[in-house]
Amino acid sequence: MPYKRSLKSLPAVAQELGVDAVVEGSVSRSDQKVRITAQLIHAPEDRHLWSGRYERDLRDILQLQAEIVQSIAGQIHKLVDPDHVFPERARQVHPQAYEACLKGTFFQSKMTPVELEKSVGFFNQAIELDPAYAQAFGELSRSYFFRSPKQSRNSKRPSLFQTDRIIRRNWGVVMRWQARKRRRYTSSTN
Repeated sequence: MPYKRSLKSLPAVAQELGVDAVVEGSVSRSDQKVRITAQLIHAPEDRHLWSGRYERDLRDILQLQAEIVQSIAGQIHKLVDPDHVFPERARQVHPQAYEACLKGTFFQSKMTPVELEKSVGFFNQAIELDPAYAQAFGELSRSYFFRSPKQSRNSKRPSLFQTDRIIRRNWGVVMRWQARKRRRYTSSTN
């Protein structure tokens, strides 16, 4: 997040990013509760378009994310495409599984053998807590993919071949996760 503590004006940041609107927000957590505030700002004029405040149990975090995205997209689509139908609510996820997956993603991004091993542990923990958590399966397979073949041979952890078997057993869950990732990528590049 290179703009988190930037001294640049919002219009200047938006111009660098090539966008007309910016979402600003904050997240706070207390035990098993999470509160998110978000606002949509028309960047060239630095004008407030929408804001929302959400508070939920941590186990509803995926539903909360979907609700915030729908609220923001709804504000934008009122102008662009008023007939747009949004998908149904996201399923609940086990709070500790979500947190373990976040930690796994953090360690995975370091891309060192030690950190990749840590990420595998967190993704496995997430899967144990919530066996239908598609993102944990997808990220686990990525961690195995990034590990070196030598590391896989010397480890008691699964190799790419074993990861493939894990994915095949849970194919439907993984495919739903991949489809969501693909939609996010294509919508962010267009």
